[in-house]
Amino acid sequence: MRGFDGMDARKNALAAFYGGPVWAANSHAANETMIDSDDVLLLKPAWPGAGFDLAGKQRPSLADDKKPIQNKPLTGIAVIEIHHLQPGTEADFATRFEIETACLMTADARLLAAFVTEHAENSFPRLPVRADENVFI
Repeated sequence: MRGFDGMDARKNALAAFYGGPVWAANSHAANETMIDSDDVLLLKPAWPGAGFDLAGKQRPSLADDKKPIQNKPLTGIAVIEIHHLQPGTEADFATRFEIETACLMTADARLLAAFVTEHAENSFPRLPVRADENVFI
């Protein structure tokens, strides 16, 4: 999953990455690991504040050379659900979702994020998207 501050930022970031030296040097090896790179959904937060909270988070650099801790016990589980919706029902579904999952939050569950389809024109056509989908994730 990749996030951008908007469709123009998406276009610029993807153009820089796919037109840059890292992709040029590694594209063949990367493409061999992907079953289908065209299975892409454009998403946006389902409501204000529903995106991932990345405040204070920073991705470690390759120079940090940190490897995952082996045999570390699991401290939780992430569940991702994709709900395919009829067009025009996103707002009602999102409201119902918030109401009906409130009891889970009182039982110490955490909602990390909620997204709906972004019905914008694909700003980077080199990466096709599934434009006719209508989802809540």
